[in-house]
Amino acid sequence: MQIDITQYMRPDGRTKMLQIEIPDEYEAVINKLKELDLRITCELLSSGLVAQYITHEEGDYAIELDMFGEGVNIKLLKMLDDFDEQSFKSWLKIINKEGEE
Repeated sequence: MQIDITQYMRPDGRTKMLQIEIPDEYEAVINKLKELDLRITCELLSSGLVAQYITHEEGDYAIELDMFGEGVNIKLLKMLDDFDEQSFKSWLKIINKEGEE
């Protein structure tokens, strides 16, 4: 299956939409991310590392770092494997409470 990823470009953070292919077995987690208003973003850091995020309008929930190259998709799949809806909801409650102070 193909998924959309927002890439933030240097130096000014303009965005570019990417499509990458991942195994179909990730369809359920991708649908869950969409349902929870989460999206996948990435950026190439000046250090040469690629940062990939599961992000929400309240902030970045998860991050994986890797050297630019073929391993990047492996780290993305790891991040998807590790995603836990209950942990996300707990994180979101904490973030929202901090914003109220």
